[in-house]
Amino acid sequence: MASFKPLARKTRAGSSCVTTDAKACDIGSVMQGGRHSLLSSTANVGTKMVVAKKCDRFDTVGIDLVALCANHLAARGAEPLFFNEHLSTEKLDAHQAMELVKGVADGCVEAGCALIDTGVSELPGIIAPGGSDFVGFAVGAVEPEAVLPNVSAMKGGDVLIALPASGMHSNGFALIRCIIRAAGLEYSQAAPFDPTRSLGDALLPASRIYVKPVLSVAREGLLLGAAQVASGGLARCFDEVLPSHLAAHLRGDAWELPVALRWLAAVGKIRSRELSSTFNCGLGMVLVVAQESVDRVMHLLRDQREEPVVVGELVARAQGAQRVEIEGADGAWLMLPELGVSLPFPEVLSSLQDPWTVSRMRVVVLAGPEDVTSVQALVQATSLPASAAVLAAVVSADPNSHALRVARSAGVASQVLGDGRFTEAGFFCDGLDDLDAGSNPDSAAGADSGGGPGINASADFSAQLDHAMESLQAELLVVLDDVDPSLLTRSFLTTHEGRVAVLHASLLPSFPGALPVEAALRSGVCITGCTMCFAVPPVSLGPGRFCYGPQILQETCRITGADTAATLRARLVSQCESYVLPRAVQLIASGSVALQLDGGGYGLGRSDSFTEAASEGLLGTSHKAV
Repeated sequence: MASFKPLARKTRAGSSCVTTDAKACDIGSVMQGGRHSLLSSTANVGTKMVVAKKCDRFDTVGIDLVALCANHLAARGAEPLFFNEHLSTEKLDAHQAMELVKGVADGCVEAGCALIDTGVSELPGIIAPGGSDFVGFAVGAVEPEAVLPNVSAMKGGDVLIALPASGMHSNGFALIRCIIRAAGLEYSQAAPFDPTRSLGDALLPASRIYVKPVLSVAREGLLLGAAQVASGGLARCFDEVLPSHLAAHLRGDAWELPVALRWLAAVGKIRSRELSSTFNCGLGMVLVVAQESVDRVMHLLRDQREEPVVVGELVARAQGAQRVEIEGADGAWLMLPELGVSLPFPEVLSSLQDPWTVSRMRVVVLAGPEDVTSVQALVQATSLPASAAVLAAVVSADPNSHALRVARSAGVASQVLGDGRFTEAGFFCDGLDDLDAGSNPDSAAGADSGGGPGINASADFSAQLDHAMESLQAELLVVLDDVDPSLLTRSFLTTHEGRVAVLHASLLPSFPGALPVEAALRSGVCITGCTMCFAVPPVSLGPGRFCYGPQILQETCRITGADTAATLRARLVSQCESYVLPRAVQLIASGSVALQLDGGGYGLGRSDSFTEAASEGLLGTSHKAV
């Protein structure tokens, strides 16, 4: 905490109410000669913090926090006086905390307020591992008669002047993360819309602080109201600014939608209405001024080095009409100057679409009996328009499988294999996979009409699964970690080569057998995780045969001294599998990853066609199944 003091001290040089080392504000020093009202604002940066963690870049997030509070005060006509912030985290990272507070200090200098207190707390057990909450609180002062908005003075024909945003600010990052995850992209790779920067850097510019330009207009008595474009996006920013009988009429062609948002709209197939209700759409602050004051206001704003744009006007609001109407957004917002074409909503020109969003791969999930499952993460990911896959069904041998209930609640088809007979006592028994090395499990299919244990169980199970895949027109089978993949026969894996992926609850090649969570705990290792890989025909039969082929993704998870099998599995599912499963499915469905024959083994490759990828050898390193 002592290292934060110099950062806080530098923000007090221009403050009229805070002494050098004080942790309090002398309000009287800014209220001499008249009465003042105090206004407050509090905010946090939300899920933008998650992207900052992924990019290990926190220098802009503190500025974002100050901007949210200070801009809100300025929009009310108040001069920000002081700012407090508090960081709560599961485990303190000193470098991260310093970067955050440095950003707050820089933001306070820009806003002209003092940072008078910083707080940090570690809350293990309350905040999830890797999580944090970054909250700010600001207080500003304004003369009572100058409090904005002045709704009584507003009328139809008043002009709306916008100040451009520097980027996304702190809006819509939950949706941004979903689109990027569904598109199979990494924050470290070059941004598709700006190859000169990484995707993370393109999404993390600091929010702009508009205190000085907004107050310069307010002090001249020219400002009727102002709206910070933050929570609720452009469509909701006027909710607390305009009187009930007026609406904001914006012209979509008055400004250019940022290229990052055009890309997100195209990839995520976001309609213009959803775009405006989620993002700032390139505008950070919108001012309401009288028509006769426009020229003077534009001059004042340019003196503050702003680039103001007249974007619309106030109009009479019909009963039941929206507070904000954006004319021509469907056509204008996806105008691409780089290409000289206009992309209509909601469909995007097929030449600019990922081909896998046009014809989505049908995925079937094979789930087991566990109550903790990652199926929900896949349901959410495949429901996005940007997903290259569609979840066709969830199947299980267990009629009481929790994954089946998750599927049904989400409106996804579900199916019980073998009408539930695979869960009968004695059907699966010890030695099911301990086949005689000289036997042929595939030739035994149906040999035992009694359906008893042994090699016929595996053959019968694979036959039922094959029938289910055919009836569901499945193009990819995903086997979850609570299903024994050795139930899949060599014949099944050969028939569906390149179309079966396995999720295993360990960092392969470690703990490849059954009960990998328990095996990791017994071994005393401190790190485990999960692996998503292709399933391939095993090179041998008998005990210890596995069908794990080339690995697609892995994710690590920490083991604590207090972990049990249940707590560790729950954390594996929430922290690892729920990330790896939808991402790996997207990689396969988009053609970014495919199983390739490579000499005497298998490798990973890429193809423009999933059918070609399953049959042709392109790239990849050799890998033989265990």
